[in-house]
Amino acid sequence: MLSEDERRYFFETFGNICDKIYVEKIVQQWPRTQFDKQNDVEATGMYGQGIKKYKKTCPFTFMYLQSNWDGTTSPCTLDWAKKVVVGNVKHEAVSDIWKGERLRDLQVAQLQGHRDKIDFCNDCSAPMVCCKDDLDDHAETILERITNLRGSGDGPNPWINSK
Repeated sequence: MLSEDERRYFFETFGNICDKIYVEKIVQQWPRTQFDKQNDVEATGMYGQGIKKYKKTCPFTFMYLQSNWDGTTSPCTLDWAKKVVVGNVKHEAVSDIWKGERLRDLQVAQLQGHRDKIDFCNDCSAPMVCCKDDLDDHAETILERITNLRGSGDGPNPWINSK
């Protein structure tokens, strides 16, 4: 933890040469790791933002594609275990993965409030502590727009674990 003098020095040194500046807190970003190094995140997240206890929809599934060494691609930068793979850049264009059915199904499951039934996503606290964006109040509208753009999405969703 930085002292107030150290924080002030950091902001005075770098504040005028960057667009945004933060002193990040160490927070749990993936399940079951670094419990002994966590800061209290009851009220504020990684960037000092106010946090919501739970988000039904993970904003990261609408923001990122992360490719691993083997080409597997996930919409989550924390998915080192490759649980939410939506494609492979060795076999598909990134634009095809981004517009693809696997990512769309994952987004639909998130928007329908099933994050708690998706392996890996169900234990993750990153949407709350690492991201200001909150899509929950807009999920219905986004879901309607995705459905209009990409098709009905009827039938079972492969991402939802019904255990």
